[in-house]
Amino acid sequence: MIHSVTVFHGGEQLNSIPDYAYLKGNVRTVPECDNEETQARLQKIIDQLNKQGAQLRLKVVASFAPVVTDPNDSFIDLVSDAVAATKGSKPKVIVSHGATDASRYSLAKKPFSFVEYGPGDDRQSHQINEHLSVDDFLQAPMIYQQIAEKFLI
Repeated sequence: MIHSVTVFHGGEQLNSIPDYAYLKGNVRTVPECDNEETQARLQKIIDQLNKQGAQLRLKVVASFAPVVTDPNDSFIDLVSDAVAATKGSKPKVIVSHGATDASRYSLAKKPFSFVEYGPGDDRQSHQINEHLSVDDFLQAPMIYQQIAEKFLI
């Protein structure tokens, strides 16, 4: 499980004790501790603190289910081959812990495979000074076109 608190806010004035505070964060769950279990654990902590006089509440803004594609799925090969044809080498297939629209698409009546591919170095995602090379930017549409053509033909 990956957890990060990325926003903490309290008060409005420099010389006053805040009358309230809030924090925001996100949790990337794993099958061993899914969204419901994670929420239950957080609520239990909040309940315990509230019994000691705190006035806390948990507000879940979004709950996205993890999506898994079999590593042997042919769509992974199709995407890898398209990347290799443009960039000269196959990409490393990894597990992404990011939230994507795939969790919504996976609710479709007809299941299908998911592969997340985007230009640049994934380690830079959501980091300060996130960037990608001009070559990566220009190659991405060519890769997407190859994926679409191979998938549809």
